[in-house]
Amino acid sequence: MATKIKITYFPVCGYLEPIRLLLEDAGAEYEDYRFKGPQDWESHKSAPDWGEKCPFGLYPVLEYDDFILPESGAILRFLASEYGYVPPSPKTTALVEALYGKLMDLHESSVEPVKSGPEEFRKWFEETLPVQMDRVEGFVKKWNEDGEGFLLGTEKPSIADFRFFDIFFFYRNTYSKVFDNHTRLRTVFERMMERPGIKEYLDSGRRPKIQGGYGSVGKIDKIL
Repeated sequence: MATKIKITYFPVCGYLEPIRLLLEDAGAEYEDYRFKGPQDWESHKSAPDWGEKCPFGLYPVLEYDDFILPESGAILRFLASEYGYVPPSPKTTALVEALYGKLMDLHESSVEPVKSGPEEFRKWFEETLPVQMDRVEGFVKKWNEDGEGFLLGTEKPSIADFRFFDIFFFYRNTYSKVFDNHTRLRTVFERMMERPGIKEYLDSGRRPKIQGGYGSVGKIDKIL
């Protein structure tokens, strides 16, 4: 019997999107439950089993048969292990973790500029992001000199690749020139785009239109 998988989150990309991308890439069948509004959210919080279904009081939450797991990073790592996305080498796994952390820090650094308004966000895109992309690409080139596979030379995407693809899908749609001086990162992004499961997911229109924390992607497009 197939494993019953359910992920619960808000109708945004947010912290859940790399998890959706992994499941889509793996061809897994799963229920993607997205809260339909404030009343739906309140009804979940008032349910008798809410403490069991949401142990930390925060989403996303994974239900994997009877196994309930909160926290996006833990969910992503668990599913990567279940579906064979963990590199066989402990050193490569450590590098993946380091890069994943850097990408999370990079994305978090954009939150305040977005809240500060269009000019601050434009400044972040033009001044801060290129410097950080230089560092990411330098790290990638050091540990994957030949440019094989994905960011760190793995045959399959790692958790860092899923995180990278999610945030740069947003950045690229926001600022079309984001990869102009970073061809290695562009190459990996394009390889991710062509993964059959991811391509079908994007073509289907099931990716949420709201990134999470930023407002709609359309509004951000107009800012830049």
